[in-house]
Amino acid sequence: MAKRFSRKKVKQDEFVSTIEKIYEFLEKHVKKYGKPILGSLGIILLFGVISFSINYYRTSREEKAQILLAKALKHFNAAVIQPGEDIPQELQVPVYNTEKEKYQASLKYLQEVVDNYHSTPSGAIASYYQGLSCAHLNRFDEAQDKFSQSLDDPLPKINVPLARYALARAHEAKKEYEQAIKLYRKIYKKDSDFIPKDEALMRMGFCYDKLNKKDKAIEQYRTIVNEYENSIYKSEAQNRLDSIASPASANKISEKP
Repeated sequence: MAKRFSRKKVKQDEFVSTIEKIYEFLEKHVKKYGKPILGSLGIILLFGVISFSINYYRTSREEKAQILLAKALKHFNAAVIQPGEDIPQELQVPVYNTEKEKYQASLKYLQEVVDNYHSTPSGAIASYYQGLSCAHLNRFDEAQDKFSQSLDDPLPKINVPLARYALARAHEAKKEYEQAIKLYRKIYKKDSDFIPKDEALMRMGFCYDKLNKKDKAIEQYRTIVNEYENSIYKSEAQNRLDSIASPASANKISEKP
């Protein structure tokens, strides 16, 4: 608590010190240059104070949001202990009896972050984790809403591909394969630094397969087999090719173009 107060005190002193310096500058330069400069300096001062105040306010809100988010995520990452099972003394997270209880509780605590700090990055992250909680509870309509909300809010860049991927998986769970494919294609083109390209290709192939678009599915699986030598999906992709392609096509597919 003392540390938080100290950090807040430093920021308040910084704010006061900045204002005092601005007034000192004005006092010296208005006397020297007269009234013509007063108007422009007043405008500069106004925008400077507004900008500083907004940044200070945003920083303060985000710090508070991060603290609340950290508390909420302890419930998302909570341990599930069966009745009668010993609880390790070193355990630093809450304990629940079932996965359902755990994710229902995490939804409640994450909602507190969303309600109070929805316009902050931490608020957007809270929405993302709410989506994951809903997915674990098989509430995929709500999961989609939460993932979409997180993408609409100021979600940190590193979390955007994860939210997009999670949203695509929610569409898959609801058998909305066309929507899922659109997201996987975007992930493949834009987010490959965060989500492996062969992962996106495999998911697209699966969705095309479900839509009975065999040629499209073959195209995705073929790309994995031919271009991703060390892919963990290579064997599965080849098996899927063998199951949906004719013998002649399968032989052709296994050859690099």
